[in-house]
Amino acid sequence: MTTSEPGTHGARRKSDVRRQMGDSAMRGALRSGELHAQWRGVLVPGTRAADPLTVAAAACSFAGPAAVISDWTATWLHGCTAVDPLPVHLTVPYGHWLRARPGLVAHNGLLLSDDAVEIDGLPVLALDRVLADLLCRDRPQDALAVLDQALGAVAPAEREAFRQRVGERITNRSDPRGRRRAAQLLGLATGLAFSPAESRMLFRLVDLGFPVPQVNLPVHDARGEVLFLLDHA
Repeated sequence: MTTSEPGTHGARRKSDVRRQMGDSAMRGALRSGELHAQWRGVLVPGTRAADPLTVAAAACSFAGPAAVISDWTATWLHGCTAVDPLPVHLTVPYGHWLRARPGLVAHNGLLLSDDAVEIDGLPVLALDRVLADLLCRDRPQDALAVLDQALGAVAPAEREAFRQRVGERITNRSDPRGRRRAAQLLGLATGLAFSPAESRMLFRLVDLGFPVPQVNLPVHDARGEVLFLLDHA
């Protein structure tokens, strides 16, 4: 067995594992499945080869200190779990050697260190920046679902301020493509959806041309007590 540093979530450089275990024991652990080669030069425990935190840590180790976790992996780490965090999404500066490969999606971006925060010991892009990127260029129903989750996690009195920050991020993106669509999705989100499926249905209704419905409309009985909520009305 090998030990790992805090924040690595079991991911280790192969050279460090060899130094700790010895070459023969390491090869045996790889053959038995105790260790798994995630990417070249990076090993993870076999029991954690599908764990998002471990795989994300392995990706950061593989790509080096310039890489920042982004996109769906970042939203998952921020607590917005509507979309699977794997494959791992990393954003690196322009000119970086990293390219997409199985299990890893590579993006290029600017000012990464300025917008990076630390979550569970990993470098992650700030949520408002990630949401702006997703709203502009990824599947709209998924982007709306994670935005609804993000708004739902904010105190009701602070939701409009958060929405405004995301809007400013959209306006200030260096790539102008998708801004109009992103602004429309930003206006649709309420933070009131109880599940990602409700957010995706909201997008579908509006995309089909129906008027924007009210979300989770309460239906009362004659005494004014809430009987149930209509997802969309």
